[in-house]
Amino acid sequence: MTTLSSKHIPTWVLFLIPSCIWGISWTFIKLQEGAVDAMVSVSYRFLIAAFIMFLYLLLRGKLKDVFKLSLKSHFFLFMQGVTLCGINFWLFYRSEFYITSGITAFISSTLVFMNLFLGSLFLRKKLEKRLFVTGVLGFLGMGVIFLSELTDFRLEGIKLFGLMLALLATLVDSFGNIVSVYNQRRGLPVSLINAFGMLYGALFLLLLSILTGRELLVDVSLKYIGSLLFLSVFASVIAFAAYLLLIQRIGVERSAYIAFLYPLIALVMSSIFEGYTWSIISLLGILLILLSKFLVLRIKQEGDIIPAAVHESEVPR
Repeated sequence: MTTLSSKHIPTWVLFLIPSCIWGISWTFIKLQEGAVDAMVSVSYRFLIAAFIMFLYLLLRGKLKDVFKLSLKSHFFLFMQGVTLCGINFWLFYRSEFYITSGITAFISSTLVFMNLFLGSLFLRKKLEKRLFVTGVLGFLGMGVIFLSELTDFRLEGIKLFGLMLALLATLVDSFGNIVSVYNQRRGLPVSLINAFGMLYGALFLLLLSILTGRELLVDVSLKYIGSLLFLSVFASVIAFAAYLLLIQRIGVERSAYIAFLYPLIALVMSSIFEGYTWSIISLLGILLILLSKFLVLRIKQEGDIIPAAVHESEVPR
């Protein structure tokens, strides 16, 4: 929500909000496993989140901005929704049927490099070597943490298929990051971007679920409804608001370093609930990741990614 966009909120807080929430969310995603198909669950999640965002716009008196949007704006909001709140999540969910969550987390950390290269290609940003170096540092940290899973991994059969799904999910996610920058550059406020992005992502997955013969079931158990509400409110509305504001402030390249942080939070949760034990090697990996995060925040940004003043009342037609 745009109330998070205050200049008084430190950048590290905007880093921490989605990192912690998305790290914890893996626990709640597992609680959704059961009768309801993963694609259907994701569509429910973002439908609820979109409803909350449109209600927020109504209460803020900003719902009238919805009717000012051009077809071009709707097209790019649709593209963002499908890539950032739709297909990417489903592909990640599917990949974990074939490979471990550790391998998935390791692959998803390549978002840092994909954002660097796609940002250079589509946003005409200079490819900063220093960001690439700090990205390698964080990537090595991820490799050290998941070393045992990487050494046991065999690039064959269904595991190779799962790996390709995770890579494709990360690429789609990166493209969604780039489209979100384009939408913000056009002066669209974060609250409006999130509302339509989540709505379009949810509707796309819902339609795809119907076309592929998936049943639109609803699990009324406390476990499913509770996890669905957490994922809708915290992991979608709040986390995405903070993440898009982070992109607005420091750029899509630096914001991608969240991909190094939320797997660490997930491991903390695993150590609490699943008995994961920390080793000297894994602690070394954490130090490398924290060092990369510290260095990337110290690197001076070359040029503004998003115009400094984006007024919610000035919505492009």
